[in-house]
Amino acid sequence: STYSGNPIATELACVLVEDVVESLRSETPINLRFTHSILPLVDYLGLYEGVPGAWWNEDMGLLNLSTVEPFTANVAFLLLRNRSSGEEMIKVFANEREMTLRGGGRTLSSLESLLNSCDREKLCNLD
Repeated sequence: STYSGNPIATELACVLVEDVVESLRSETPINLRFTHSILPLVDYLGLYEGVPGAWWNEDMGLLNLSTVEPFTANVAFLLLRNRSSGEEMIKVFANEREMTLRGGGRTLSSLESLLNSCDREKLCNLD
């Protein structure tokens, strides 16, 4: 976790990701969600990992959240499906910028690897 907030909130974001993916696969794939903070979701996806100064202002030793979560923050998911193989890939945008997901190293990531990262049993045992 890059954001030093509540680790339970960050891990619970995987349930939101599963729900978003289910919606993307449905007949009406547009689904709007509203919240007061996208930090747990952004942290779970690892969207700003390796971006210098995105989370911390090293000079001041403080969180620098205006980069990650400006006043009008948003996250968008785009599901892409290969017609011949059926493989599903996902792109994630944060504040209209195409992002790299944690561990992927590229902007287009396997949907299955993203879904497999959600361990519901582990979530139920978090303290």
